[in-house]
Amino acid sequence: MQISGYHDRWGQLSYNLELANRRAKEVAKALENAGVSKGQIQLQRPSQTRGSGNPEEARRVELKVVN
Repeated sequence: MQISGYHDRWGQLSYNLELANRRAKEVAKALENAGVSKGQIQLQRPSQTRGSGNPEEARRVELKVVN
């Protein structure tokens, strides 16, 4: 499972990149706490971390199931 974090367009880029990373890590931690093995989780930084759409949609984490 690949986990990617995103941010909106407001604020400094360096802060937003860290924020997107923290979002992804928190989701990974929640999945581990729910019983998903750590080996099944992969943090994947997308090539474009700034999300599209309105700020609420841009501030997100996406999960992609891979084999």
